[in-house]
Parts: sequence; structure tokens; C-alpha cells
Amino acid sequence: EIIMYDGDSDQFKIFLVEPRLPMSGDEDPIGPFDPLDEGTFSLHEELVYLGNRYVMDYSPTTGQYTIYRYDRGATVNQAPFLATTGKGAIGKDFQLTYLGESQVLAFNPEMSKFKVFNVTEGVDGVVLGDSDKVVYYGFGSVLFADHCASKANCKSCVSVDGCGWCDTNDECMRGSQLEGPCGTNCTSWETTMCPGEPCQTHLECSGCLSDPFCGWCADTSSCTEGTLGGPLFGSCDFSKIACPVYVAQTVEETPCKEEIE
Repeated sequence: EIIMYDGDSDQFKIFLVEPRLPMSGDEDPIGPFDPLDEGTFSLHEELVYLGNRYVMDYSPTTGQYTIYRYDRGATVNQAPFLATTGKGAIGKDFQLTYLGESQVLAFNPEMSKFKVFNVTEGVDGVVLGDSDKVVYYGFGSVLFADHCASKANCKSCVSVDGCGWCDTNDECMRGSQLEGPCGTNCTSWETTMCPGEPCQTHLECSGCLSDPFCGWCADTSSCTEGTLGGPLFGSCDFSKIACPVYVAQTVEETPCKEEIE
């Protein structure tokens, strides 16, 4: 069976799925065309079948879930969601998949993180873990673990796409310039430059001028601290606006004087 649910109107319809799979391209796996059951029932955003006639109703927005007994014998205009057997929270922004063997995978596509937790059946029905706390049996990331976290300093961090440096706690995190770090907050966040590093670490003019504290000395081809008024230390052909344009000079070849004479 498959449940189709409209969150705007709270309407649901239940159809029978043909068990003879795979089928040819001309056959419809959902039949009969009329729903086995339909009606209205207030649910969250995701419904996951947990096996043994239980369904989990989950909201990625709030992280809250409710588990119901599911009545496969319900007829038209009868809600198949019976007594509540468990409720709680597992975190926000997950997509849930029942893996079988009483396990559910919770995957966060934005952060690429997942959790796997056990579904247990007690006296009052199915619950997640024990009654007080969800017990997780595995967690991790579909990205390799050191994608950002292994970068020990700002310069190596901002050189990796999808990473940014949180100067507040000296940590490299996944995130973007506009939205900040994924799943958390950071007061001092940067994805392109490292304000705390000396200007002399910039070896090229373009990288130097991208740092608001630095400017480029054209005559020495070096980066140094300065303002629009000039460098803070010493003097040089200094600019914070544009990199110098080097024009290759050509030397016109002329015959030797002796040969002309």
C-alpha cells in the first residue's frame, strides 16, 4: 500500500501497489485506480512505514515525530491511523527511510550527515529507542570525515570549496559566504580570506587586494599593511585599488655601427 498525503488540505488517499515488480513500461503499478481509503487527518510532513503495521509521522521543520498503529483494514472515510504509541524529537531537516530489521535512517541532505536509530516494540507499541532517549546505532557523514575539519588553519581552510574559517573558535567548517556555517552560528566567519594573517603571506597581488587590511607594493612585488593613504610601514609604490599592469618592452635590433660604416 502507498499513502498519498496533501499537507495543505490534510487529505489522504491510500492505494494498493502491485506486488509483481518489476513490471513492463505499459503497466501501472498502482491499482485499483480508485483509492482503498481516503479522508482527512492532521499529519506532519513525512510519513514512514516502520513495519508491523506502524507508521511514523515526522516534521523536518520542528524535528518532532509521532508513531501510530496503522489499520490496513480501514475502509473509505475511516482514518487508518489509530492509537499513538510513541512521540518525541530526533532533530530537524532529516529525510527518513525505513531500512528494515527495525532500523530507520535519518539523513540531512544539506549537511550530508546521517543517523541510524533502532525501532523497538514495547508493551504499548513501537517506540524509538527507550522511552526517554532515542538510541542511535550509527552516525556520520557521506562526505569524507576530514573534508573541512582536518584543516588546521585559515589559509588551508578557505582554499577548499565548501569550507569556511570560524575565527571565533579557530575551526574550519562546511558552509558558504552568504549563509554562514552549516547547522551552527559563527560571529567571525570567512570563506575567501584570512584577516588575522599578516599581509606578507599573500604572494600575489590579487590575493593581497582581496584582504581589506592589505595593499600591493608594485616596486617590490610584495604585500603589506596599509590604507588608501599609503602603507603603514615604510614607503613604496602602493595601491589598494588595482594591480599593476606590466607591459613587455621590445628592443629594436639595429645593425652594428661598424657594419653600417
